[in-house]
Amino acid sequence: MHNQLPPQAILKGYLPQMLLTKSLNIVAELNIADIVANGSMSVDEIAQKCEAESKVLFRLLRVLVDQGIFIFDEKGYVANSDVSEFLRSDVPGSQRNFIRMMGSDWMWTIFNHLDSSVKTGESSFSQAFPAADNLFQYFSSINPEGGKIFSQSMSSMSSTYDATVADSYDFSGFDTLLDIGGAEGNLLKNIKQKSPEINAVLFDLPHVIEQVKATDSGLAYEAGSFFEEIKTPADCILIKYVLHNWKDEQCLKILQNCRKSMREGGKLLIVEMLIDNDKRQVFEKSMDVVMLMLLQAAERTREEFSSLLNEAGFKLTRVIPTKSPLYILEAELV
Repeated sequence: MHNQLPPQAILKGYLPQMLLTKSLNIVAELNIADIVANGSMSVDEIAQKCEAESKVLFRLLRVLVDQGIFIFDEKGYVANSDVSEFLRSDVPGSQRNFIRMMGSDWMWTIFNHLDSSVKTGESSFSQAFPAADNLFQYFSSINPEGGKIFSQSMSSMSSTYDATVADSYDFSGFDTLLDIGGAEGNLLKNIKQKSPEINAVLFDLPHVIEQVKATDSGLAYEAGSFFEEIKTPADCILIKYVLHNWKDEQCLKILQNCRKSMREGGKLLIVEMLIDNDKRQVFEKSMDVVMLMLLQAAERTREEFSSLLNEAGFKLTRVIPTKSPLYILEAELV
């Protein structure tokens, strides 16, 4: 317990977290959870399979075992724990790509410029990579492999919550449900399984829509930019895990375009994490700082979302928790 430790020890106890982050990244890149997926294995065997130095790999794994992330069995062999199971690449809810992203070289470079963000309020990214216009241009022209891992990470993280969101709201009364920035359409597919009569329309950039069309998903589509125009009239518009990528003025533009597309009496559903300044939220508040560094964006409080909605011509009517870190914020036209 913290109250049993002197203050100096408490402070020093936080310092190994940077090693833990990088260690997780390394074992994710080396696919160690996949290697031991079928049973425990000696460190020498694992090192041979992933081309690592055996003694150093043991020392790294020893750190993770002490954190409960892997297990040493009675023979000293390495096995997966309940935690490292989610470092595997082939399990539903895998966090492997998220760990790979958060411990990547480009992310560490951005973290090294956090002091600039604190002083200026700008993103750390622009200081870390001045040759790139923004994060997405950096991925497309400078680091496509990093961009691939970023996309996989966002998809796996988002899709983990799709079923819980679909279970937490009654969509059955809507005629047309429009998912703004819905990527592969996984959330719409979950909703359509429960309410197959809904006209489920996926809205995203043209290249995303072309990819999804090739999968024969059973959805309807609109290709475009939510900063320009949304044409499909809908009585329910869904925006999941999108607004946290943008500054307030950009969010306002997205919401205003949603308003123009919404039918009278319709519902707007924003699905996001909510910051609560009175609660301990290690993940949510840490991700808020990450969004600042990457995109000069933010995770927001209920009050901040309510203010944005009011400015865009909506009123917040309900906040619905889900069995995940996400909440559903229901809004109506004013």
